[in-house]
Parts: sequence; structure tokens; C-alpha cells
Amino acid sequence: GGELVRSERPRARVLDSRAETFALAAYLQDRVLWRKLEVVAGVRVELLATRFASFLDGAIPVDGASQVVIPGGGVLYHLRDELALLAGVHRGFAPAAPGPVAELSPELAIAYEAGARWSSPHLSADAIGFFSDYSNLKGNCTLSSGCTAMQEGDQFDGGRAHILGLELQVAAEVPLGGGWALPLGGAYTHTRSEFRTAFRSDFAAWGDVEVGDELPYLPHHQLAASAAVRAPRGELGAQLRWHDAVRDVAGQGPIPIAERALAALTLDATAHVELRSWAELYVTATNLLDDRVVVSRRPYGARPNAPRQLVLGLKGRL
Repeated sequence: GGELVRSERPRARVLDSRAETFALAAYLQDRVLWRKLEVVAGVRVELLATRFASFLDGAIPVDGASQVVIPGGGVLYHLRDELALLAGVHRGFAPAAPGPVAELSPELAIAYEAGARWSSPHLSADAIGFFSDYSNLKGNCTLSSGCTAMQEGDQFDGGRAHILGLELQVAAEVPLGGGWALPLGGAYTHTRSEFRTAFRSDFAAWGDVEVGDELPYLPHHQLAASAAVRAPRGELGAQLRWHDAVRDVAGQGPIPIAERALAALTLDATAHVELRSWAELYVTATNLLDDRVVVSRRPYGARPNAPRQLVLGLKGRL
């Protein structure tokens, strides 16, 4: 109805805990160049020790430990000075956060990418296809994601999942003479996702998942465009961003209205000018069109995007 409604739940202490992680990471990487071929390979090792203590129930602190080896590598083949083909394979890893359960599965994936890259003094462009094969997708429960007070801090395993897509990016800078230039940029990302494991979850954003269900809050299409005028002592620029509607709960097919976060178009603008060698005046405007849409339905129902905001500031440096 266009008005905020206060929750009727009384205030209560739902979390009083301390979680800490000690991590030690080391990596080794090597680069090999042979004619037009460039090969990079590396490996990272992480050792983690965790402790979680809850002061609400006086439970004994829970200690945990894990070790992981994370390899990765890529190749770059230069067809000519400006044009190159690339490909890479990397292991993805995200440790489980410290919690009341000692042994929690980490998030694991293998990420593949391949594409082409053009790079010249005034123009650069990328076309990259990507595929991420998750052997275990993690979900972390927080009050802001719509979980209940009893679920705060819980972690959920989502099993296998696939995320794949294509990203196009271009950037150019047109020299105008006299120290002036016109930077331009654009990007487009197309993404698809699906769970490859069927399960029932208490994690509200997943619920009852069937094989083929899409991940929530992952738009199919995202666009961005930017333009600016750069002068010797300042710059004026704007950025336009758009993404299509996303689903609030894992599923497939048309998105029900009650589970849909709407498409959003956002125009931002920035400007700065150097007043002195030590002083700079700047202004930023976000959501300049004041476009108002439902961008989330968690927690507690529909939530809007941020309204128009103007910031004026002065920077000084020694």
C-alpha cells in the first residue's frame, strides 16, 4: 500500500556469539612464454583453523580445521599484436564460516572460461564465455536474507549447480586534442543457472528444489554503458545500468509476481574538477532518474531500490 508496516515481533536478543578464523595461505605461480603462446599455472594452499562460541546457551566452543589445495591455469595465444585467444581453468573454493557445527562442507567448484581479447592504444574488447561447475553450493542464512532468528548463522548445502554465460565488454578512448578525451565503455552479460541436485531446504531462498531450477537473484541479462568527457583539470561522466527481473525463490518457468524482483534501470552521474593542485571538488548523483522498483522481497516483503541521492564533496591532499 505504499506505507511501511512495523513488524509486530517484540525486540529480543537472538544472537550473542564470537566467531573467528585463523588462515594461512601460500601460493606458487609460473609464467612460460614461447613465441606467440603464453601459459600461466599456479597453485594456492590454505590452512584454516576456526572457533565458534555462543554466549546465549553457554555451549562449549566448537573448533574446526581444514586444508585445501587450489590449482588453476590459463593460456593466451596471440594471433597478432592486438588480438589474442584465451582459455583458463580454475578451482573455486569458499570455506564454511565458523558455526555451531564442527564439520561443514565448503563451497567447491571448477570454473572454465574461453574467449578472445582485442587490445590497442584506443580500443579494448573482450568476449568471454564462462562455465562454473559447483560440486557443492553454499547458502548462508542471515536475517537480511529473510531467515528467522533461530536460523541466523546457519549454513546450507545446495549440492551440484551449474552457472554459465557470456560476457562482452568494450572500452574506447577518443582523443579530442588539447588534453581532452572522450572515454566510452559498454558491457553485456548473459547468465543461465540451474541446480543439478533435488533437495528440500529450510533456507528460504531455495525451498523445495527440483533439478533444473534456477538460482534466485541471478538475472539473465545485465547491461552497462558509460561515457565521459575528460579535461586536463576535471571530468564529467555518466553510467547507465540495467538488469532484467529476477526470481526471489529457486524455480523455473515464468516468475510469479509474488516472487519477482523487477527489472531496474539506473542512471548515475559524476563530476570532479581540480581547483588547486591540492584541492578537488566533486559531485555524484546516483539513481538520477529516481526510478523506483521492487529490487528484493527479503526480508519481510517487497523492498525498493535506493532513491535519488546527491553528494557534494571537497577532497584535499598534501
